[in-house]
Amino acid sequence: MKILYLTPKPIFPVIDGGCFAMKNFLEVLSATEHEIDVIEFQTPKHQGDQALFKKHFPSLNLTQYFVNTKIQFFPFIINTLFKKNTSYNVHRFFDLEHNASLKKRLKQQHYDLIILESIFLASYLPLFEGKIPFAVRSHNVEFQLWDQYATFEKNGVKKIILKKLAKDLKKVELSTIEKAKINFVLSKEDKQTFESFSNTPQIYLPIHLQVNKRTKPVNPKSICHLGSMNWQPNIDAVHYLIHVLFPELLLSVPDAKLHLAGSHSQKQNLRPEISQHGFVVDYISFYQDHGILVSPISISSGVRIKILEALANGIPVLTTTEGAKGIDLEDQMMVENELQQQVNQLKRMMGHPEVLEQLIQKGYDYIEKNHSKSHVYSILNKTLNG
Repeated sequence: MKILYLTPKPIFPVIDGGCFAMKNFLEVLSATEHEIDVIEFQTPKHQGDQALFKKHFPSLNLTQYFVNTKIQFFPFIINTLFKKNTSYNVHRFFDLEHNASLKKRLKQQHYDLIILESIFLASYLPLFEGKIPFAVRSHNVEFQLWDQYATFEKNGVKKIILKKLAKDLKKVELSTIEKAKINFVLSKEDKQTFESFSNTPQIYLPIHLQVNKRTKPVNPKSICHLGSMNWQPNIDAVHYLIHVLFPELLLSVPDAKLHLAGSHSQKQNLRPEISQHGFVVDYISFYQDHGILVSPISISSGVRIKILEALANGIPVLTTTEGAKGIDLEDQMMVENELQQQVNQLKRMMGHPEVLEQLIQKGYDYIEKNHSKSHVYSILNKTLNG
């Protein structure tokens, strides 16, 4: 089988959870006995590294397109207010020149399957719909995320715009998935959601991870957060950490420290107990050096890859119900939504090393049981050859 794999941003450098998820999927896909071509769409926010790609996937053919996804006023107004059955979120990834290039490629080369990494590339669907079977890989239920953004938005005008964007995105997302041969999802919750809207087979294909047992003890008085700061849920979570949770924790644990890291971070003048690390290349060392991962996410869909990575690397985790979405709870992490309960759990974790050790071991067990590469490969291989 010959497969064309399209991504809405470059895989390398791996600067956020989306890049990691694409790299993770391609590792399994390339292990199957199929010929794979890859097209990456580069954007103003995401510039690809072709050398890194070839280093990791030397046998794959890579093509890179640049598309200007910056919001433009008039196209935004026209698409949002006057066009039906379209989504500006999706339209931003459309480029006439790339559309022509892709059309030419599809005439010159035969593909048995096209895989769209997210519905943001749905604008190119008319080129192959009804001619070449295609699959979608959904990191999230996108329209639900945008609906949540609207719910939490306090500005009235922005709330109306976000609601309209979510409504438009829902039409395109569900229509695209309904036309697909397969929709790969990252969580069981998303699988159930899409099944309620569509007859397309929904295949739960989890992220694969390898347990990396830590070699040094947990720093019990340190908490950390790692996440890309160009994604609103992470911005909100860090704001909550800095201004609400951590100050409350300091009242009970005055020697506690908070460490923040992630791409697109902006340096701020913060209290001395808070350290800012910016983008970190070695995220495993960052996790293992800085204690307990705290992820107070209030908006989510899919699965929080950073939390799975933490569990695989022996990092105790405290998160919220939203942060735990997509992860079967087996007592491998602490889940609390209320401020005082979060503080109480952190005090308990910091004061009882045996609690941390229990969480670490349960995290290892969960990853080995649910996220081994052989398990994920088996699902994907069976699906493609079925």
